[in-house]
Amino acid sequence: MSATPPSAVGTASPDPRSSTVVAWAEQVSALPMEAEGFLTHLSVERGRSPLTISAYRRDLLVLCGFLGNRGNHDAASRFR
Repeated sequence: MSATPPSAVGTASPDPRSSTVVAWAEQVSALPMEAEGFLTHLSVERGRSPLTISAYRRDLLVLCGFLGNRGNHDAASRFR
């Protein structure tokens, strides 16, 4: 009986250091106003740490870059 090697097991999210993910994030110069409002809400009203806000901002930049790469250049509509 053979065990499945760890590299063959799926992961929940892509490696944030991969070249594709970095390229998606670099395609976006600024987050939509709605996303910035969400980050402000998390910081001010929910008291999330600056590191959490930074991680969320990075993930949202990747998401917007991904959507733009797929032809959806109006990523702001995804936050409404």
